[in-house]
Amino acid sequence: MLFNHVVQDKPDVVLLMHAINDSGVLGGSGSYGSRMREEAGIVQILKSCLQLASIRSSVFGLFRRVVTSSFEQPSWNTVGDPGSVDVAPFATRLRVFVDMCRSFGAVPVLVTQPLVTLSENELTPSWANPSNQSIFNGSMRNVADTTGCDLIDLAEFIKGQVTDLEKVEEMFYAGMHVTDFGSTVYAEFLAKSLIPILQSPDS
Repeated sequence: MLFNHVVQDKPDVVLLMHAINDSGVLGGSGSYGSRMREEAGIVQILKSCLQLASIRSSVFGLFRRVVTSSFEQPSWNTVGDPGSVDVAPFATRLRVFVDMCRSFGAVPVLVTQPLVTLSENELTPSWANPSNQSIFNGSMRNVADTTGCDLIDLAEFIKGQVTDLEKVEEMFYAGMHVTDFGSTVYAEFLAKSLIPILQSPDS
């Protein structure tokens, strides 16, 4: 997406908040191989059609949830022991992201991702592992430090904001996705954190 599309807009700054999916994928299969191109079968085609239809219709959205819940979960949705995931492939891709941004004249900014386990419910994926998420956030901090890349530590900021279950439920659902209020909190913090980066002579 960055290489083929984002750079066409000639951005000054590019933010990357890594998805928890990285932790789920690497925790399950140990590589990104399961996310690469593969021949689509009937199940994949049906799910893709339902995804497109559910964007435009809540009825299709409900139907998609009922239908897809009956499918066997893909293998990468299974996480091993907490903290057992190999984070090296993720860190390598972060460095590629940083180098690519700089090659196109954009300032890369890495953003850690919060995961709040207190708000787990039926929507929370089985691979949402707080121990692994902490390791991935730590890896992102390390990559930012070793590459001299700007870092916005959103995970650490949210940890200080969310002090009780009531606050968690106000900001999150399923532990990782934010409510409208949570989105506002994220946006205000990110915007404030970007000001000195944008004002930097290197930007």
